[in-house]
Amino acid sequence: MIGATLTKALYKQASCEFFASHFYLSASYWLKTQNLNGLGAILRNESDEERKHGLTLLDYISKRDGEIELLPFEPPPTPSSFTTVSSLWKNILDLEAKYFDHFNDLTALSREEKDFSTEQFLSEFLTEQLTAVDEQKEMLAKIEQLESNRHLFVFD
Repeated sequence: MIGATLTKALYKQASCEFFASHFYLSASYWLKTQNLNGLGAILRNESDEERKHGLTLLDYISKRDGEIELLPFEPPPTPSSFTTVSSLWKNILDLEAKYFDHFNDLTALSREEKDFSTEQFLSEFLTEQLTAVDEQKEMLAKIEQLESNRHLFVFD
């Protein structure tokens, strides 16, 4: 069984993953209103991935005989709150970087509690988050270059 403090932290991260799923879904619909269906499809797929992450965390807790608790999360921004694709992507990059930090903290906590199974379980998330941050940085740089040259539609 996982310790109470670590379990609570894993619940919180699962909630964050469900928030991210809704955030990406909301953003995907805004991109569709901008006739950027390709970028919208990318974020729709990301929404599915984030939901899977949340479920994976809950499944792990369940396998370790933890009781499942679904925590509420704030609603994501409405599609109308996005103004430019680059500002949207800055939000995405910030979110992914924040979640990388969360997984670092979870890993440190699991090590502190000497829960090496959980530490090992979290290693995949750390690697994936590091990759996600790098990919979003690259995507933001491309979007900013294209927006400044008004070639975003061709990029999509």
